[in-house]
Amino acid sequence: MAPPVQVHVHRCPECGATEAAGRPLDRPDRERVECDAAIAEPGRRNTTTIPPRTRREVLARDRHRCRAPGCDHRGFLEIHHVNPRSRGGTNAPDNLITLCSACHRLLHERGRPGWYEPDRERALAPV
Repeated sequence: MAPPVQVHVHRCPECGATEAAGRPLDRPDRERVECDAAIAEPGRRNTTTIPPRTRREVLARDRHRCRAPGCDHRGFLEIHHVNPRSRGGTNAPDNLITLCSACHRLLHERGRPGWYEPDRERALAPV
């Protein structure tokens, strides 16, 4: 099943600049995209940053809703790495949380470890 919205992001191989729809992406949007993306490179098989099976498992565990405190949105859901892959985080379900695109962007704008960390155990607990 394809995601409800697909955004094509392009990265320049020479300079590393990232853009979508002809506009440059700022750091929060670039990080958000890198959390939960399908990657297509010419001449190669498509890959995903999070395996589809794991993504489905996390969405089901979180009952297809944003797990940020105070938010219960059920649309435009993305998967976020609690401990970033760049810091040794894995794609294991216990390191992933479902966030709506607005909360995911807010988290990346405000920086890591993230605004919901004090509620991390509650946010990650099964509902």
